[in-house]
Amino acid sequence: LLELLSDSTNATCITWEGTNGEFKLTDPDEVARRWGERKSKPNMNYDKLSRALRYVE
Repeated sequence: LLELLSDSTNATCITWEGTNGEFKLTDPDEVARRWGERKSKPNMNYDKLSRALRYVE
């Protein structure tokens, strides 16, 4: 996700929020699609992405 946040072309779907490392998904489905594309998982959707994020420490 850091890669998506670092690329300004993704600002329509994911942006930094505040100064404490928080981010906002303005288009969660598009973020999931782009993340799935990046990770070579074409079936990625927001449900799967959010489940995976729960386990990231």
